[in-house]
Amino acid sequence: MKKNSFFKNVTVLLLSQAIIKIIGIIYKLYLTNKTGYADTGNAIFSAAFQVYAIFLTICSIGVPNAIATLTSAKFAVGDSNGAYRILKIAVVIFGTIGFLGSFILYSFANVFAASYLEMPETEMILKILAPSIFILSISSVLKGYFNGKEKMDVTAKALSIEQLAKTIITVICVEILSYISNKNTIVMVGGVAIVTTIGSIINCLYMYFNYIKNRREIWTDMLTSKTYKKERKRSIIKNIFKVTFPISICALIGSFNKTIDAFTIVKIAKQYLGEAEAIRQYGILTGKIESLVTLPFAFNLAITTSLIPTIAGFKARGEDDNNRQIIRFAILTGILISIPFFIIMFTFSEQILQILFPNASDGSLMLKISSIGIIFAIIIQTINSYFQGINKMRVQIIVIAISSGLKLLLNIVLISNPKIRIYGAAISNVISYILTFVILLIYMIIHEKIYFKVTKFIIKPAIICLSMYIIMKITYNISRINVELINTVLSIGVGMGFYLVAIIVSKLITKQEIKLIMKKR
Repeated sequence: MKKNSFFKNVTVLLLSQAIIKIIGIIYKLYLTNKTGYADTGNAIFSAAFQVYAIFLTICSIGVPNAIATLTSAKFAVGDSNGAYRILKIAVVIFGTIGFLGSFILYSFANVFAASYLEMPETEMILKILAPSIFILSISSVLKGYFNGKEKMDVTAKALSIEQLAKTIITVICVEILSYISNKNTIVMVGGVAIVTTIGSIINCLYMYFNYIKNRREIWTDMLTSKTYKKERKRSIIKNIFKVTFPISICALIGSFNKTIDAFTIVKIAKQYLGEAEAIRQYGILTGKIESLVTLPFAFNLAITTSLIPTIAGFKARGEDDNNRQIIRFAILTGILISIPFFIIMFTFSEQILQILFPNASDGSLMLKISSIGIIFAIIIQTINSYFQGINKMRVQIIVIAISSGLKLLLNIVLISNPKIRIYGAAISNVISYILTFVILLIYMIIHEKIYFKVTKFIIKPAIICLSMYIIMKITYNISRINVELINTVLSIGVGMGFYLVAIIVSKLITKQEIKLIMKKR
């Protein structure tokens, strides 16, 4: 098996995520600005998607990371045969679970739509999305195997092709349905759901064809395997669930955390806004705001996805010092990724929405509030990957359960207040992120003995952050350009230029850290 560096894997995934996000923005811009779809269409699809996400989480979300953890530990000690047996058994297990998930969601779509979401129009969307649960359960196992083998390019290309195909087919499908149905929102949303399922099929087929293509290499690895101690199927199944269960529970609680908005916002806000406006406001939050504030998550995902097998490999070889160094580097990188996104969205929230969504530009204050949570959410994402890599998920489950309970309580209290309204959901998100971050950080310091230099992780980034904000505001205010788009882009460009220079001058990333991530394993 070819040895890959953490840096190489991150680079491949970063390029992939950049492509995916650029295409994804085009996808979201088209739908939000489409007459008849806009914020209401986003709300209907998002509400249905949150229920679908719960089933997807149970059946497949934790699977790639779990399989990557198990197989990378096998590959780290030269046991390619053991890794292949895990793959075969996992396909059967999660294929069965995925089929049951699809069947249940399809059969009870009307119950979820009417009773849980109180949005009957989502029933059709849930039924259309249901088959993709089974499909993604299979592809998630293949993704985990390739990630564990550190062939990140396969999963990266699969996601890029899926997003590209989904965007192109969505535009064609929605345009046709818009014309046929005279811009009927429900019909157009149904078309988007159909294309989402088609996208999952494309993803799975690409992964499978690559598996077939790589069979010779896989068999060669197995024949030249340094060590192989055949495990009983029962033992492998036990290990798969031992790793997958806590990851899935953690992801499930996270999905419930997101569905809190789905079943509280419309239900509470419609009492003083009316149902139509409440749905529109929910669409603003889940359609535009979440798409923007989760943008940096995609780039950090490149790091966290590569982090899991790398940390699992270090752990299998007993290299605890390397684990501590690489998680510190990953957290610092996450902070550096999140800072410009936070500052730009906080500073130019109104301008960004007007430029990107000229036909539906409401939500600037919501974006400003939500942007505050970006840095905390990125660090949480990174720490979670560390715990998954060392197979220590219990603390995550407890912490996320606590923060979800707090979010539910805050949503009920804040959204019920007519003066705060929908902004209560954004505020509760930020508070729950901060609570989760604080608890996880304290646990890492006390129990994992991972320490962080205040100057490097807080003081320097804070100074750079504040300086970037001031420079962008000054540039924007003194600019004599009357075209809003050019003025905003110019200010952001100047701010980003300063930011990149500041990172280099401050020497936040050391040569030792660069050598570690470039090291082949």
